[in-house]
Amino acid sequence: MLVDQREQRSPVKAVSFATSDDSVPAFATGYPYMSKITNISGEVTVMTTKSCRLYYALMPKNATAPTAADFKSGSLSGNLGSGSWNMVKNVTDTFLVNRQGTLKELTDYDLFLWLTDADGAKSSAVKRVSFKTLDGTPPTFVSGPTVTSIKDTSVGLTAVVDEAATIFWVAVKQGDEYPKPMNGQTTKPTLSSPEAKLQVSSGINGLKSGKVSATANKEALISITGLTSESAYDVYYVAQDKAGNYSDPVGKLTIHTLDINPPAITQEFTRTNDAAGTSPLADTNIRLVFSENVQDSGTNHQLLALYQKSRDTSTTQAERDAATEVLTGLLRDDIQLWSADVAPAERVKERTATSGSGADWTIDYRFVEITSEDGKTVVTFKSGQALKLKSGAKYYFKIQNIADTSTAKNIIKPNPLTLPTFTTVFAQIQFSSTDVSATVDGAHVDFDMSFRALPLSTGNAGDGVYWDLLFRMNIPAKFDLYEKVNTIASDGSVVEGAWKKHANSAEINSTDGTMYGASYTRYFRDGNTSSSTNAELLRDMTAVRYYGIRFTSIKNVDVRETWSGKVEMQVQAVAGSDKSALHNLAVGGMQDEDLTQALKDGLVKVGSPSDYTMKHIFSDTMIPEFVTGYPKIDALDVSGSIGVQLTRTTGKIFYVIAPVSTITTTLSEELGGSKSLTSANWDQLPKSTTIDTNLLVFSSVPTSGNIMTPPYNDTSIIKGSVSYFGSNVNIPLRGLSPETKYVAYFVLQGSASTIYSAKPYLFGFETSETSRPIIELTISNPNVSIKTDTTSDVSYLLAVNGSEPGNLSRPMADYVPLDKKEKFNTDYAGKGTGTGKVYTVLDAMSNSFFKDGNLAGSVFDEYASQTSKDDFAEFIRSQTTTSGDVTMSGEATGIRNKTVNCSAGMVGTTWYTFLTVGKSTAGSGDAFRAIRPVFNTDATPPMVTACLSDIQLNQAGTAYKGTLTLVFNEDLYWVVKDTGTSNQTVTPLEATVSSSSSGFYSAGLAFQRSSAFSLVAGTPGQKISSVTFNFTNAQHGAYIHAAVELGDKGGNVHSVPLTVSLDTSGAAPRFVVAGDWDMTT
Repeated sequence: MLVDQREQRSPVKAVSFATSDDSVPAFATGYPYMSKITNISGEVTVMTTKSCRLYYALMPKNATAPTAADFKSGSLSGNLGSGSWNMVKNVTDTFLVNRQGTLKELTDYDLFLWLTDADGAKSSAVKRVSFKTLDGTPPTFVSGPTVTSIKDTSVGLTAVVDEAATIFWVAVKQGDEYPKPMNGQTTKPTLSSPEAKLQVSSGINGLKSGKVSATANKEALISITGLTSESAYDVYYVAQDKAGNYSDPVGKLTIHTLDINPPAITQEFTRTNDAAGTSPLADTNIRLVFSENVQDSGTNHQLLALYQKSRDTSTTQAERDAATEVLTGLLRDDIQLWSADVAPAERVKERTATSGSGADWTIDYRFVEITSEDGKTVVTFKSGQALKLKSGAKYYFKIQNIADTSTAKNIIKPNPLTLPTFTTVFAQIQFSSTDVSATVDGAHVDFDMSFRALPLSTGNAGDGVYWDLLFRMNIPAKFDLYEKVNTIASDGSVVEGAWKKHANSAEINSTDGTMYGASYTRYFRDGNTSSSTNAELLRDMTAVRYYGIRFTSIKNVDVRETWSGKVEMQVQAVAGSDKSALHNLAVGGMQDEDLTQALKDGLVKVGSPSDYTMKHIFSDTMIPEFVTGYPKIDALDVSGSIGVQLTRTTGKIFYVIAPVSTITTTLSEELGGSKSLTSANWDQLPKSTTIDTNLLVFSSVPTSGNIMTPPYNDTSIIKGSVSYFGSNVNIPLRGLSPETKYVAYFVLQGSASTIYSAKPYLFGFETSETSRPIIELTISNPNVSIKTDTTSDVSYLLAVNGSEPGNLSRPMADYVPLDKKEKFNTDYAGKGTGTGKVYTVLDAMSNSFFKDGNLAGSVFDEYASQTSKDDFAEFIRSQTTTSGDVTMSGEATGIRNKTVNCSAGMVGTTWYTFLTVGKSTAGSGDAFRAIRPVFNTDATPPMVTACLSDIQLNQAGTAYKGTLTLVFNEDLYWVVKDTGTSNQTVTPLEATVSSSSSGFYSAGLAFQRSSAFSLVAGTPGQKISSVTFNFTNAQHGAYIHAAVELGDKGGNVHSVPLTVSLDTSGAAPRFVVAGDWDMTT
């Protein structure tokens, strides 16, 4: 860049240059190295410190190293690979060092490399890299594996391989798929595939697996343990040498544990008519399950292997046909099906390749399937392919010349073996639900019940087998039947039928809840009467049929609108060849005993389910009304009840109860010359319904909706609803006001929410003057007796006298209404126990009020306002022992007399007040009563009942040591009298040494003692009735002392302190208790 005197600058110019690299070419650190070696090749990876030319030559081990001149001239005699390579500084390169086919496995070689500049000015020394090719030859089995030992649950084998290797093995149940498809695969790996070798070597997907090390050309022992006795297993095995080469392919060997028993055979049916699986349908498959792999004992042909060969698509068709022919012949001889319907029994007819298309047949061995399931051989005869059974026929299998594949070749016993005879059931008719409505002759019909009847295997029904459809109920009913019958066209397709209504109706005459029925054949099949019935052939029931039921009478009531509740009908299908049994059932009552007899006579239930039950719930669509004489309204002062009975069996009653004129009410008809309801015409409201419905009163305002969903928030209004189920319903009333005129509004709802009174019913009632129980309290310390003049629910509490909770100590005058205040002041002002002789609320509850010379309750009952009563009642009922000075609370329900023991809530000689509030169980206002003082009457202080000691001389023989336990007759307390009052503070003792827990007093502080004694600590926070001390170096006169504050829960104390001292003056040392405290004798 140039700059002139004026600081003007030229553009920047850049010139690049490089110094020559004069270094000697060399390999970077860590290079070269053989990056890949196989059994026939080798690859080297190189990187240089400068760009240069690389020459290389591969020679046999220990060959003379080529010189730089040899590399330049190419004079590399005997090389197995050579060449040159342009290298770029700090860039790696990898290349093959040998020519194809020049290397041998497990052979040592030397690779020589030389670097030189492009101009040859600088060169490196020749570098040697030695390597050895790998082993690429897989091991082979010289012999085996061969079974050498067979035991109950293990098998031993030996094998020999041609080089040192590891033999891997996997055992699976014989016939189980192995190896299995790997993740992402859909087909089983071949035994030559890497996936197969990997599964065996890793032991995956196997039942048992293991490995054993083998020395070249020496027997290796393989032990397979943990097997099941008398079982066959497929063992897959492969050998891997030290270089990782696997033998090929994976080998397979079948082994057996010790087997001395022949195979067991189980007969199974895939379609049955019973839970036990022993009553097969005619179209069932039959599975013969052999407990192990089996073979024909004469030819040693394994049935499963032969079947698999007949299906192996890797072989020719001719080979498969040959295997099929051999298998068919063995099955024909070894597994025979016999008919037990003839005497003597005979083999069933077989279909073969030469049979005509219309031939009568039962078994075809060409289409039998043979599979393996968990080591068992399963021979399956599929219906329609290998099997064509008849309905209601008897068969049995005879098995012969079948043996297991064990070394012992155990043949079935006995031989031949006859399996249990089985009888096929009649073809089934499957019931299920279907459409609930249909178009019949152009009109829409809603069914009460409907179902579908689907025939299953009815074509297998024998000649002369007939069937009937039964409708059964446990209530009297009549119904019409609608039916749609599908048919089968000549081409096998289904032709949809049309709905029709049968001309006749059916009647079920059930009584007393007993099941009765009606027969389809009797009522709905053409040409049938009560004396002559002709049932349908079962095999003619070939296509699905649909049925709809519409009731015309339920429980002898013909008006559908009044039906209510659930109705059930049971549908059954029966079949048999005895037409008289079908006739007797059809024309009879079809009770349970009739059906039982029919089954004994040879009929069979062919429905599925056998007792198909349909249900329908009818809803009463008529609006309910009050039964004459209802509602029955019984009102007291603040409570009452309303009894309701309706003309329907189900429904709901909505109600609103309000003082007259609280709800603006417009009547639907004039009452006393006005449509507005007021106090003036209120007395003309009915009190209940009468036979003359013209006397009923309804409102247009409020509406029915206002009563069902009340919009009213006034606390004087009672509202709600109650369900009705056919019997008298009682509606309780709470929170009424005394001497008040009320209006009761009702809306009656039917069984459906859309069916209810068009307008609300109105009834009137009036509450009485205030009533309440009279409570009397008496004291017999520590008990208080409660007496009421009527059965009542009473709440009570106990509080410390003078510390009663809430506003009980306030002037009673504050809670007296104005209209009673003058009278109250005249009689009670200045006559109380409060400060300045104020008459308190507690005074009013404690003192009796007399009317006309009779007890009428407490002064509070007579003079307190209703609001005050409600507030104090709620307050007293809400108090618990956590409420400050309240020491006890409780409930006494449904009583007239009750004695309450208050001792649990009292301590010491403290005085208490007992308060109650109660109301009658029938519903009334609250009554109040209080009494005082209540106190403990226990006057006996605690006594020492036992002085337990263990006294021993110390080692020097100059003093005593041991333990002392003082046992008292009750829990111990520390009693401190309150200054200026008769009350006490009574605190329980705990066994702590020097400090007290909250609410307790430490025994270590209560018991003073000489230095020889130490208190044994117990659990803090627990009351005690005994104390234990350890003592050492105790001399005559050593003592324990407790002051007169040591007492009991009742506050009882001794006049003298407790002293316990050691007396050694006698023949034996002992502890002496002060006389006033001693109860040990």
